[in-house]
Amino acid sequence: MQSQYHTNCPDLTKYMNGSTLEVGCGDGSRVRELRNKGIDAVGIEINPSQINDFVQMGSAEDMPFNDKSYNVVYSVDVLEHLENPLKALSEMFRVSKEYVINSITPTDDTCFMQDPTHKVEWDRERWKREFNEFGEIIDILEPFTLVCRKRRE
Repeated sequence: MQSQYHTNCPDLTKYMNGSTLEVGCGDGSRVRELRNKGIDAVGIEINPSQINDFVQMGSAEDMPFNDKSYNVVYSVDVLEHLENPLKALSEMFRVSKEYVINSITPTDDTCFMQDPTHKVEWDRERWKREFNEFGEIIDILEPFTLVCRKRRE
């Protein structure tokens, strides 16, 4: 069942410096918008019907990219739909050089119940704890977007 609910994503362009990957990009509309602004953006999507010139096939939990392939890796309304969001988050940090950004609908958001495909029932505090295991949260944008800087190795 496909949800009709969509996350209201804030403007992230101030963090988009260099190569950018959107994970779970759907039809690639946000990728297209970034490309129109001159940002080197591509997407990855598990649904084969969405693949095009700048969207390639792939899973958030097992990305077909080398370590540190992109300056910025982001997703919008993806992690809360996955069986293993921590595996996907680990992959996002693996392929990122600098930032990992995720817009999420947590359970304490009144919109959570509007989407029957949500699987991860974590509130904002749990999401923040999990992100802090991988990187440093440097900004939280409303409605709930975590901007993380990858820890230096």
